[in-house]
Amino acid sequence: MSPGSSRGARKRVNYRLQLVLGSEAPFLLEDWPAGGVEISDRAVGLFLDGVHERGSALDEALAGYGLVRASFGLKELLRIGFSTEWTWTGIRWAKGDNQVEAGLLGRLHRTLGPGLHEDRQRQILLLKQVQAASKRLGDPSLVEGFIVRPGARTERVLVYASGIVAYDRTPHPLSFLREIAQSAR
Repeated sequence: MSPGSSRGARKRVNYRLQLVLGSEAPFLLEDWPAGGVEISDRAVGLFLDGVHERGSALDEALAGYGLVRASFGLKELLRIGFSTEWTWTGIRWAKGDNQVEAGLLGRLHRTLGPGLHEDRQRQILLLKQVQAASKRLGDPSLVEGFIVRPGARTERVLVYASGIVAYDRTPHPLSFLREIAQSAR
């Protein structure tokens, strides 16, 4: 199984960031109780700590600063998936488990992985497979892959349609986070 593969046991990740967009984003970061990461002058990642991540606390803070949560539709998730900042290894949908969909998703996952950036035919095949899966299942709920850290260590990264990015270690993958934030709607 390749690093960052979508198959196998799931483990909890250490960092979960809610991407937030707007000109006042860095100012919210200063006041956010759980802290976060400044990604650019218009995007931050707020650490989600269970207390502030859901409902009114985050929504009130966003409204007070005129900010919005990042989110990603199919087009944006595909743009992130094809990023050269990482190796795309998985894509998941919130619904669908029957055998027809399992076969389609199995073929799709076999198309992903190392070498995708250089293989135009695989890229075209992948786009067709994602389009077919999306017609049946709707927009994907997340894309996953791995980034290469210094020393050739790989680290799994999950990018959710809801604008949450999850990974295990610091330093934060800022160049990848910047690219993700630029893809947000």
